[in-house]
Amino acid sequence: MSPNPSVLSTSPPCGEKTLHAGKGSLLPVLVLLAGCGLSVPAVLATEGTSPPANSSTNAKGTSPAFQKTLKAARQGDIQAQRNLAVFYATGIGVNQDDKEALQWLIRAAEQGNAEDQYNVGTYYEHGKGTAQNSGEAVKWFTMAARQGNADAQYSLGIAYYQGKGVNQDFQEAAKWFALGAAQGNADAQHNLGVLYQDGQGVPQDFKTAVKWFSMSAEQGNAKAQTVLGGCYMRGTGVNQDLQKAIKLFLLAAEQGNAQAQNNLAFCYESGTGVDRDPKEAVKWFTAAAKQGYTQAQNNLGLCYLEGNGVDQNPGEAVKWFTTAARLGDSQAQNQLGTCCMAGIGVDQNPGEAVKWFTAAAKQGNALAQENLAQCYLQGLGVPADFKEAAKWFIPAAKQGQASAQYTLGLFYQDGIGVPQDIEEAVRWYTAAAKQGNPQAQNNLGVCYLKGTGVNQNLKEAAKWITLSAQQGAPEAQHTLGVFYEKGIGVETDLSKAKEWWKKAADQGFELSVQKLKEYPSLFQ
Repeated sequence: MSPNPSVLSTSPPCGEKTLHAGKGSLLPVLVLLAGCGLSVPAVLATEGTSPPANSSTNAKGTSPAFQKTLKAARQGDIQAQRNLAVFYATGIGVNQDDKEALQWLIRAAEQGNAEDQYNVGTYYEHGKGTAQNSGEAVKWFTMAARQGNADAQYSLGIAYYQGKGVNQDFQEAAKWFALGAAQGNADAQHNLGVLYQDGQGVPQDFKTAVKWFSMSAEQGNAKAQTVLGGCYMRGTGVNQDLQKAIKLFLLAAEQGNAQAQNNLAFCYESGTGVDRDPKEAVKWFTAAAKQGYTQAQNNLGLCYLEGNGVDQNPGEAVKWFTTAARLGDSQAQNQLGTCCMAGIGVDQNPGEAVKWFTAAAKQGNALAQENLAQCYLQGLGVPADFKEAAKWFIPAAKQGQASAQYTLGLFYQDGIGVPQDIEEAVRWYTAAAKQGNPQAQNNLGVCYLKGTGVNQNLKEAAKWITLSAQQGAPEAQHTLGVFYEKGIGVETDLSKAKEWWKKAADQGFELSVQKLKEYPSLFQ
């Protein structure tokens, strides 16, 4: 019969210390799905279509040049039709009128010129001079793309990628991006690289992705420079080269690319590929944050919260957390919830904290899910509700939050908010213990000691209790002392028993204090 020397950890982490501020969120965003907003030339491509110099308006609101152009356009002159569209689009020589501009563009496009067809497509795509109509835009982009217009090929690729005006089809998107890329369209090259990187419409191929990112980056495309920098940072599709990554981030950052600015800031904050310089990090976080880049806003908030590269200012931190949180950034929402709960930089308000934890938790933020679960467990800002607590501990645990896994183990062991299930408790204790959670290691050891939810195994019990004790858990230190006293899973060794009891007693663990009194000779 096994003795019962163990002390089970039963209290989930509680109070302010359990709320996770997520300091680890100061991370780079090294890969971003291609920005699929139209990175195209001006809505009206006007090369070779500048209005004549004599374009001043007369009393009728039109210029002589306009009247001359109008006459030629009505006679079917394609260049005149194109110029007339420019007159209306720019308001030169006539009152500005997008609707009229589009009508004359259509007349020119109907004569088969690819550039005019592309321009008509952009008008429909953006709703200029007409109601926005993605299907009509695709029709005109297709005409132009089939004639080899690279901008139209790129725009058609976007349409297929997004499923706007046409059924979503990644293979078609890749086809049109490839055609545009082969003609040197930098945006098409970038997006084709993204498709190869993600394996959408083409087999995943990181080296080919890097090839296209490089071609686009060499043309100065900031998005490509940013993503290519991420490839060099991680060594994806290319040999890792931190200095080259920094160079690319800097090139893009200086063009105003917010993602690159955030990445560059991270490198300066962490000393990755460059000497650590918190002030330089703050400079670039600020640049990105002012552009509305939410991850930079959150990171800048962390800098102010911790006084990292800038004077500590919790109020300024909360300002940036709030800005990003309102834009939907889950990390910032969790940070803001933590500040509201603890009264950091803002009046303490548990109800407001719950609001932000909930917003982040619903987006899948594991830290926020655990924080929200703790609120329901402890009745912080909401009435205590064990079922609701369990509901949120579960997704946090599934995402690998060790403390949530440990607490969920307690819930299943004692039937708190969930049906009692000892085997499920052991499963979650094991998951947390393998991540180094000392309370879970202790409880898993106790389960092996007693054969609770698992076959009894004294050596396995000693293994987990030892790991917990080595991390300073007093209940585990006491139990390990008993193991050495009784020879449970280890060789009997009263000296080691005393050593572990002493460590637990020094932390005020009363059972160990009593044990030391039972063996006064051990002090000699």
